[in-house]
Amino acid sequence: MLSKKLTSVILFVLLAISSGFSQILFKGEVLVFSNVPIIRAKVTNLTDNNSVLTNEEGTFFIKCNLKDKLLIEAEGFTNKKIKVKTKNATIYLDLSRKTKAAEIAISKGHIGNIEEFSDLVKKYTNANNYSRYTSALQIIKDKYSNVKIDESGIIVRGKKSLVSYCYALIEIDGIIVDFSALEDINTATIKNIKVLTASESGMYGARGSNGVVQVTTYE
Repeated sequence: MLSKKLTSVILFVLLAISSGFSQILFKGEVLVFSNVPIIRAKVTNLTDNNSVLTNEEGTFFIKCNLKDKLLIEAEGFTNKKIKVKTKNATIYLDLSRKTKAAEIAISKGHIGNIEEFSDLVKKYTNANNYSRYTSALQIIKDKYSNVKIDESGIIVRGKKSLVSYCYALIEIDGIIVDFSALEDINTATIKNIKVLTASESGMYGARGSNGVVQVTTYE
């Protein structure tokens, strides 16, 4: 039989090999306002504290494992944490609510195209400011307290069918989409969200019989 010491060594080697195989090279892109790269944003793997900076395209590469958590930081922006689920992802940061956040971001060298960035700051500042929300679902909950949301959809009216809830139709910029699409919207780009009841959604025909959630963006 193998000695306890030898068994321990073998287990250690197997664990090391397993860990090595599960590690990936994660590619991320850090943006603000949908398409403006954030330069020199600091990305830290909270598991091993290894960190890297984004390049001029807002891109970074970092070694990590699936399910590791990354912290993204840049002065003038709100910090964000994400869980690694795939080998690449686009990450959107929102401007901080602090005074002169845009000026701070520019002075710290986080913005390359200053003119485009400044125009977008003015555009979004003068409109509904949804950037303080982390998701479109939070906006809906805040604006429409009588609407129910679960893991499968949005319930505009309280009726429940024999099989499942009667979920509302989701429309983004005139296109009917799945409920999951709401999770991918950068809240800073949302112009307006409106929830229509069944009596208000006649133009959608039978599809709108359970209500409609209309989302309009600046895209």
